[in-house]
Amino acid sequence: MSTDDVTKIFDDVIRKWRAADSQRTIFGVNMPQTQNAINELSKSLQEVLDVFPAFSLVKKGKDLEIVVKIDNSKESNSAEANIPVSFPSMLKVLSRLRIDSISLSKGITAAELKDLFFGISMTSEEIEVRGGLNEFLRSQEATHINIDQMKFKLLKDGDQVGSGSQDANKPSEAKKQETADLTKRHDSLWKEYIEGKLDKEDFRNQHKNLIDMASKDPKQLEKILKRMMTRQKEAEKFLAQLEQKLFDVGFPEEEVNALKKKLLKPKKVMIDENELARLRKIEQE
Repeated sequence: MSTDDVTKIFDDVIRKWRAADSQRTIFGVNMPQTQNAINELSKSLQEVLDVFPAFSLVKKGKDLEIVVKIDNSKESNSAEANIPVSFPSMLKVLSRLRIDSISLSKGITAAELKDLFFGISMTSEEIEVRGGLNEFLRSQEATHINIDQMKFKLLKDGDQVGSGSQDANKPSEAKKQETADLTKRHDSLWKEYIEGKLDKEDFRNQHKNLIDMASKDPKQLEKILKRMMTRQKEAEKFLAQLEQKLFDVGFPEEEVNALKKKLLKPKKVMIDENELARLRKIEQE
């Protein structure tokens, strides 16, 4: 198979990937326009992955390439095709998140693609809180996507300048502190919004990524709200206020109810040992 043949096979995927990313940039990941575009991309990808079981979108300097192995039946070994891709918006995303490549393999679903598009919509700080884009995708069970994401270390005097993958390098104390500070900032923003110090329109316009992140992964918001709950004297009043605040920024009713159930823990009732023994005796009679 020639390089030209491979290029033609990938033409539709690249065109639909550009379209989906354009919708993401304009409308956000969760809007129907973007979701429909991702579904169209998913269909196109299935056709390509029937021919090539896997491929990578690779950043090489200021250029992007599709890298795929070609199985030539007339030869014993496989050849690698490098297809130049004009995709400026994705190049910016990879540069911003310090990603070297995105690899997709056969079996990828539309849901996994949506997780990928959600991930690349986050800020680098939000991605860092999740442990990197690869870790975020693993938490969403997007097993057919692999990210090669580089994280540059803060070096001590005398160290050699270099970089390592996010899995190879343990986070420095400075990076841990940066992550902790960002988590506190997220807590503070949610607290200010729920307490009415931030207008809902300002919160939606200025912190859309924060809202999308919480909607996609309510566990993080749950942790924030549990910390807030410990400081509340009137839990019921707080939950009623919280319910309306979440509705105002687009959370569906089922997600709000699920969060409220997790926040409302049954109170422990302390029973005297003598009373407990009396009750047990009654049960036995």
